[in-house]
Amino acid sequence: MDSTIKRMQNASIGEARTKAFLIDRFWILERSVDIDGADFIVQLKLTETDILNTDIRFGRVQAKFVQDGNTPIRIKKSYFLDNHGNPRLDFSLLVNTGNSNEHKLFLLFSSDIKRIFSRGKENYVTCLAMKVLTDEFEVCNKELALLRIENSIKSADFYRNRAYIFTNLESVNPDFEGILPEYSEQIEYNEGKIPEIFKEQKLKAFESIIELEKAHDLLKRFVETIDPIEGVYLTEKLHYTFGGSVGLPEIFNKDFYYLLKNHLDIVRKLKNDGALDNYIEAPTKILDSAKKFIENESLEFTDQVNHLVTVRYNPKNFKNLEIQNKIERLDQKNFCEFRTKIPGEISISYRIGL
Repeated sequence: MDSTIKRMQNASIGEARTKAFLIDRFWILERSVDIDGADFIVQLKLTETDILNTDIRFGRVQAKFVQDGNTPIRIKKSYFLDNHGNPRLDFSLLVNTGNSNEHKLFLLFSSDIKRIFSRGKENYVTCLAMKVLTDEFEVCNKELALLRIENSIKSADFYRNRAYIFTNLESVNPDFEGILPEYSEQIEYNEGKIPEIFKEQKLKAFESIIELEKAHDLLKRFVETIDPIEGVYLTEKLHYTFGGSVGLPEIFNKDFYYLLKNHLDIVRKLKNDGALDNYIEAPTKILDSAKKFIENESLEFTDQVNHLVTVRYNPKNFKNLEIQNKIERLDQKNFCEFRTKIPGEISISYRIGL
């Protein structure tokens, strides 16, 4: 088969599978197809939002299909990098491989492409598919993958539309929910939730922006006026309104900084091991298994009855999760005790009767 025809056929396969994957979460508005793949312009699905609303979010998804690890993949630089060479948060790459019975899907964002692809000819970057078809990028959970694409598009819109703040003091229409998608991963940590803490800090900062805008308006009017009397009125108002200074919110938090670093380190390590989806899904699977077991158990639950839950898993990537539930009648001093706590196996017992 002619190589060009073969590439067009592969592009069609990648296009069809990617469209089927995206359509559950996004509206697919437009596409342009060539022999290197298909580009989808996706829009976050609207519910009660007017389609003419300026807050509508769009993203670009490129689809690829590869036959094996030796297949080259190339991406146009302008797709995933902005004019300053920074990764575009609204771009993602979906790589399909395998036949209909062994179909696998791999998801990469612009930062991943910038990290692992090499400079190619003209305005392209390229790499062999073997660098892409790894556990780090494989889609193990469809809903989590779609959520990451959505979060990335939201973040791109937030940062692009707020960039002017740093060069022009103008009115701000803040997105208090905006946060880089990696920080929305449901990783457990000790105190608080990162998106909620970040949102609270933004609210405090926004209050200061309002005050700064008021001060800026008075200062601008003072500098522009040619009437000294008006100038006196303006400076008097500035003095009595702000007391000679504009207060800044206390939003620096050293503990929050270390929390962010720790969270990001965990997410990246889990992602590099291809374990992120499995790690996030594990608690729900364990709780569902325990709940189902208890609901189906006919034993009478006295204060001497313990529920023993044993979880076995691959400590490298949290795959091959095995959950065993057992009722035992042992005199356990504490309400909850670990029986086993080693890499690959955790066993915990609690007095279900209490």
